[in-house]
Amino acid sequence: MDSTLFSVLWVGGFAGAAAAYMFLIMWRDTRRTQTLARVATQLGFTFSSTPIRFIETDNRSLMALGSLHLFLQGSSGMEMRKEVSNLMEGEIGQVEVLLFDYRYHETGHYDTLPCPTVAALHVKGMDLPNFELRPKGRLGRIRKVGESQHALGSAVWNDYVLSEGKQPTIEALLNEDVSHLLREQQGWYVEGWVDRLIIYRKKVKPEEIRHFLDATIQFCNLLARK
Repeated sequence: MDSTLFSVLWVGGFAGAAAAYMFLIMWRDTRRTQTLARVATQLGFTFSSTPIRFIETDNRSLMALGSLHLFLQGSSGMEMRKEVSNLMEGEIGQVEVLLFDYRYHETGHYDTLPCPTVAALHVKGMDLPNFELRPKGRLGRIRKVGESQHALGSAVWNDYVLSEGKQPTIEALLNEDVSHLLREQQGWYVEGWVDRLIIYRKKVKPEEIRHFLDATIQFCNLLARK
């Protein structure tokens, strides 16, 4: 085969495959947004499909999360690439709820959690210690320089670690019901601070969103009763 023709066919095939891949991603993202919009309607929540740059948001509930570890992550100079999408907002009982997909850019850190789904929960009067719980294993590593991990004695620490330097008073919150629910939800990342709680994990499939939200609300209510 003529080398020029071969090159043209190779480039054309590559371009076609790339176009098909991009189309698949766009179709998947559109389907996800449509499904999540229906879930938001069923819950009586507001919904926004428009991506929001975290650094530019004027949403007070989102702004209140800025000091939590997840939202401090990202490579230096990449703040504009911290992005919230598919944002649901509403209330369930006494819990104010934000549920969204989150994206940030971490150059060279391949064990960070990519594009997690986040449930951000607020209960007035709740008083949590500042803490971070992460699943053990590769995706549970903490990237902060100088920060290590330690496991404690309770059964929940077979699956989770509490980052060093945080007050271990979180142990007082982990009664049998809380610990059992946490162990059932493998892959959860949990952060708390005063009246704010965020729970996130690898991007949740649209058909599993209700289950994820119900479990996070249950977990929040258990902590709020302490």
